[in-house]
Amino acid sequence: HMLVRKFICMSHDQKDRKWNPRLFIKCRRVNDLTIGILGVGDAGREVARVCKSFGMTVWGVTKSHVTSESASPYVDQYRHLDDLSEVLAVSDYVCNILPSTPETRGILCGDVFKHCSNKKSVFVNIGRGDVTSDQCIVKAIRNGWLGGAILDVFESEPLSTDSELWKIPGVSISPHVAGCSHGDEVANIFVDQMERYVYGQPFLYVIDWKKGY
Repeated sequence: HMLVRKFICMSHDQKDRKWNPRLFIKCRRVNDLTIGILGVGDAGREVARVCKSFGMTVWGVTKSHVTSESASPYVDQYRHLDDLSEVLAVSDYVCNILPSTPETRGILCGDVFKHCSNKKSVFVNIGRGDVTSDQCIVKAIRNGWLGGAILDVFESEPLSTDSELWKIPGVSISPHVAGCSHGDEVANIFVDQMERYVYGQPFLYVIDWKKGY
């Protein structure tokens, strides 16, 4: 939402000591917006919870079938990866949290972002960078398919100094730091997992090596 509200422009105006309210008066209410979350695992469900607390409409895209028992109460509509174009078309924000697997690599490459052109969605990537490419994002923004991009992960890291993403308007870049680990949280999870091991209880956050996540 910081791109839509032009917070970066506000920062520049502050440095230049400019008072320019007309540029920032027009805005949309958050509770009128729709977010499409690609990947509704633990992280995706938390993003859904936060967005729903602001009154947003939440669509979730998953690789597997969602049952009534496994569905998040904060997701209004679920769709499969095969229905990705439908989700892109209705989303004001598209948040990728998909893992990197043979099925997801390059899933947002080519002209896929063209489905965002009606809403001029803002693309947020905090999942894996190889779901798309730098050039596909640049192309989508220049063609007006995307209204901007907030990027924490990239196709290749560190992001090359000659990447066009550094200078294209409407792009916010962070160096793969969206998720921070805190020592006390890590320790608590370790203790919990150890107790589960001792008492023969099922582990949390189990990786399925066949799925790749």
